[in-house]
Amino acid sequence: MTAPLLTPTLEHALPVDRDLVHCATFALAWAELQRLLGSEDVLVEPTELSRSLSRAALLAADALDPAESFAGAGEGGAALAAIRAGLARRFGEAQTRLLPQSVPAHALVAFAFLRATIAFERPFLRDRAQGLAFRGSRVQCFGHWGGSGAGVYAGAATVHRHESPGDFVVELRGRGGASIVVARRGGWSTLADATHDALAAVDRGPGRWARLWGQASLQDDDILQVPVVSLRADASFEGLLGRPIVPGDRVLVAACQTMELDVDERGARIVSEALALGVKSRRRRGRELVCDGPFLLALRRAGAQAPYFAAWLQSGAAFLPVDPP
Repeated sequence: MTAPLLTPTLEHALPVDRDLVHCATFALAWAELQRLLGSEDVLVEPTELSRSLSRAALLAADALDPAESFAGAGEGGAALAAIRAGLARRFGEAQTRLLPQSVPAHALVAFAFLRATIAFERPFLRDRAQGLAFRGSRVQCFGHWGGSGAGVYAGAATVHRHESPGDFVVELRGRGGASIVVARRGGWSTLADATHDALAAVDRGPGRWARLWGQASLQDDDILQVPVVSLRADASFEGLLGRPIVPGDRVLVAACQTMELDVDERGARIVSEALALGVKSRRRRGRELVCDGPFLLALRRAGAQAPYFAAWLQSGAAFLPVDPP
């Protein structure tokens, strides 16, 4: 099976046949790096990804509960020790996979950690035997199905939108006001599109007639089935590595994230951590002008407004192979 793609921001196109997952911990670590540098731009030469991260950093602190997350940044071994101490005060003996044992004296380190739980007041039903059919496979699911007594789940789930079996938004409520939102709809192009649309429906709430007719909560003949989820993802964000950090005397040598998520009839449990590490650069790093991915090739006469030849080269079929040794 193809591993899920872990993205540091929501502004990522939805893949055709691959799971796409996002957790706000890397954006939180990026925000700590911004604070440490006193600059909105972390990179000397901002990229599309770094600009997207700067936008995500504005939302990260609001998205994460301070009681369930921790972030810190600083320079050298003293900063690393302070991060470890702060993490221990918040989470006790939390095991981390990314935090290094030591860093160079002038290294910049930014770290974020999340351990959160959303617990349902009453567990939903779980089907381990029959499950539901998902793209040709039978998978375990949880939820409510006809005859299971929807009344006991009246306050546990709110149906904010239901246009069809392929277009709905349902909110599964947990203790303390946190919730799990499950939504389906065609036409979304990015993860940001999907989340913004679904959360806007939650913020609007069910329509007036849905409330009057009792359609905002689960009915006895409703069927709610959500696959049991167990996600594990790791990523190193290669597009950030080796790039100079403001003011230009360090380069990023680590930009990585891990995430573990479980969702079942009891609720959700997530653990994630993120690290950004910059070290002193011995020389100024030149700009990269390397066509190691799809590129445009155009031929233009001097002074002409349009090229007389243009090609988008991405397959590699038109390139000469290297000479044999």
